Amino acid sequence: MDSPTKTQFDEVFNTLKSVMLNFLDTEEEKLTPGTGLAELGLESLDYVEIQVELAKRYGVKLEEEVFTTGQVQTLEQFTKYVLQLRDDLKTNSAS
Repeated sequence: MDSPTKTQFDEVFNTLKSVMLNFLDTEEEKLTPGTGLAELGLESLDYVEIQVELAKRYGVKLEEEVFTTGQVQTLEQFTKYVLQLRDDLKTNSAS
């Protein structure tokens, strides 16, 4: 994948923040790219809610393994992961 533009990154990052703020008891300012997912205290149902919203908005399916194996640990990594899935989806549908 080419490096995402700042606009693409911001769009997905802001979507993630918006979804998370619906169920997290935290201030928006605390959700930065460097915020660790472990710090947020997300529960399995939270991930389901995030998955459903991202599937609706971007048509992507999150793989649980990237979270359980520690491949995605921060909101920045999460955002880039979603961008990669979205790009892969576009590439596969174009072929």
